[in-house]
Amino acid sequence: MIVLKRLAVASYKGIRALDLTFPERGSILIEGRNEAGKSTLFDAVHYALYGVPMVGDLGAALHY
Repeated sequence: MIVLKRLAVASYKGIRALDLTFPERGSILIEGRNEAGKSTLFDAVHYALYGVPMVGDLGAALHY
């Protein structure tokens, strides 16, 4: 099982910079308006673990 303790994202799809620290216990709720980037958070985790984005190609995901 993978337990996330921290998520730091920089220049990934529509996210410029984000740094989240998760509590050791409890549940996490991700909420927001349409197109706010909720799915992009999960896509960033997938990219960190497997090296490929869930949706789209690598060139569209990473900004230089």
